[in-house]
Amino acid sequence: MRPLMKNTRPLWYVGSTNDGEKIETKDANGNYTGDFITVFSVPKRIYISLYPRTSNIFRDVFGITNDADFISSTDLDLEKRGILFKTEPTVNDYAKYDYIITEKLPYLNGYNYGLKVRT
Repeated sequence: MRPLMKNTRPLWYVGSTNDGEKIETKDANGNYTGDFITVFSVPKRIYISLYPRTSNIFRDVFGITNDADFISSTDLDLEKRGILFKTEPTVNDYAKYDYIITEKLPYLNGYNYGLKVRT
């Protein structure tokens, strides 16, 4: 079963390019600085449906102990620690994400994702 396009919301998805591992930065001389950064992929526009935590769908999929704020069911294969934006992000705005994917569960036609709102 496909979700109706009118029930989906356009979001910008950004995943990490190095599997979520942080890379230590170097200074101009090539020495390690002790600072770590995560390298992200190019933002990609996706359309997914969002269901609130208060719905029966959420309890059926994740139970009552999960701390996610929204659930999404889609056939897109997204990373567990991927981040989502309501508007197209710039390179320096990755720390200002709107949602982060905290749970990923496979199902018959795709994946269920638990999304946490940035506070």
